[in-house]
Amino acid sequence: RTIQKNLHPTYSCKYDGCCIIDKITRNQCQLCRFKKCIAVGMAMDLVLDDSKRVAKRRLIEENRERRKKEEMVKSLQSRPEPTGAEWELIRLVTEAHRHTNAQGSQWKQKRKFLLPCEDQIILLKGCCMEIMSLRAAMRYDPDSETLTLSGEMAVKREQLKNGGLGVVSDAIFDLGKSLAQFNLDDTEVALLQAVLLMSSDRSGLTCTDKIEKCQETYLLAFEHYINYRKHNIPHFWPKLL
Repeated sequence: RTIQKNLHPTYSCKYDGCCIIDKITRNQCQLCRFKKCIAVGMAMDLVLDDSKRVAKRRLIEENRERRKKEEMVKSLQSRPEPTGAEWELIRLVTEAHRHTNAQGSQWKQKRKFLLPCEDQIILLKGCCMEIMSLRAAMRYDPDSETLTLSGEMAVKREQLKNGGLGVVSDAIFDLGKSLAQFNLDDTEVALLQAVLLMSSDRSGLTCTDKIEKCQETYLLAFEHYINYRKHNIPHFWPKLL
């Protein structure tokens, strides 16, 4: 600061420049303190003026931003995308979502994934309301704040509530509002439904380990597909989960 503001010519010492400067006395004499700084090696010509300090700060900030961008690019490049087997699984799940018919059994056979009939019933019953709510929520329009029902009829929150759904309508509308920001495509909705379907914590299941491993397979394929889609929302995957 002394050099930057050119203050040293104004300094004086009451004791003819013979003060002892240490941690205790360093603030008692500006001239002797400045002389000691020069004596121990401070170079006056290396002290930055205001314009140079601003330029240095700008350079530091630019380098920091450049490193952030490089790390972001590196992070994006390191995120794995679906493997060949995962793409096949994704295709089958998406088909089953779009055509809810015999595709379901064909899909299980192709995956060599067969569960006892009792477990299948438990899984279907357990996720039925969740998947119906998800499908309904995906028909939410954030601009008009309406839900489009079958027959292309758009209804408001209160209309759905008064139609007999009660508090369930609030849950569906809130879910729709939350999901709208993610702009999910058909495949992402299908994979989300598959994850909901394969919940190994349903009461009464016998093949919990098999179901849990299957859900992990869907979750991994789902995550890799999210990487492939390259959404612009930061931390998209954990936010969606």
